[in-house]
Amino acid sequence: MCSNSEFHALCKSHIVLDRSKDKEDAATATDGSDDTNQSQKTLDLRGIEVHLTEVFYLHKFETLCIKGAKIVADESVHSIFILNSQKKHKPALCLIDCELVHKCSSSNVRDIGACVFAMGKARVSINNSILTTHGGFGVWLKHEASAALLNTSINGGRTGIAMFNISRLFILGGCSITSTSIHGLCMRANTSTVIYSRNSNPFTNKSSEFDPESESRSGSGSVLTSSNSAAGLIVTSAMQRGVYVYGNATCILAKVDKVEEGFSPTINDNVFTTTTTTAAAAAAAGDCPVDGTKSNMIDSEFISTQLIVQNCPEIGIEISDLGKLIIF
Repeated sequence: MCSNSEFHALCKSHIVLDRSKDKEDAATATDGSDDTNQSQKTLDLRGIEVHLTEVFYLHKFETLCIKGAKIVADESVHSIFILNSQKKHKPALCLIDCELVHKCSSSNVRDIGACVFAMGKARVSINNSILTTHGGFGVWLKHEASAALLNTSINGGRTGIAMFNISRLFILGGCSITSTSIHGLCMRANTSTVIYSRNSNPFTNKSSEFDPESESRSGSGSVLTSSNSAAGLIVTSAMQRGVYVYGNATCILAKVDKVEEGFSPTINDNVFTTTTTTAAAAAAAGDCPVDGTKSNMIDSEFISTQLIVQNCPEIGIEISDLGKLIIF
């Protein structure tokens, strides 16, 4: 068992500063004063359970990578991690093989927190992890924050992933959201999500094309899971909506062969630079069978190469206002 103070001390000793110029700013840089960085150090906490009694914050240029920890937060802890940082080449927070348990729950929406709450221009990568929340969000993205998830499960809470403003999300395969009281994935305002099929993921060792007829269906009494499906994201048992795309949000179901040359759906620095390229290409060449002008609702299940939504009692997918679901 690792105490709150011990955990904070360990994390602070592994934080490094990334002051490197963003790629879009590099051309206008007049000096190299910000181009030197420390090497990222991974905090290895395999086999250790952390008892968290206060939020851990990452600010400005701070970056932190944690591997193998189980972090259990008290009910009084608003969020386990809160990031409010500047844009950088690499994520502000990287979680690998971690388990996060967020217990904070409140009837007042202003008091709702998350396992990971990213604001500003913060970037988050979560790989092979489990996020459980009792009454909040698994991942909460605001402003220009972005997150990449690979082989990660989000369980319980109000909403699995909540997105606001112009935040961005990459689902890179093997991910699931289950048993939420409101939404599985909620996208509002000008947010964008790109979901890649598992077949395109080099970590899955799957080479065959997705065949929905060969997959289990909820109607037959079985539910697909991230371990038996080729889909990138599976959403099950969201009480109101499995996926909610509202405002001017865009959800893109993409295959890697349609994205820029050389891109592969793994968590690395370059994944955070592809959303604009993919979204623009999808808008120009992709099929948009579902848009919000008709307030489309898919009542039962939705099965595609990239996204599966099942067992949502009210609405599987709702696309409303100017929202779009693009198959690319």
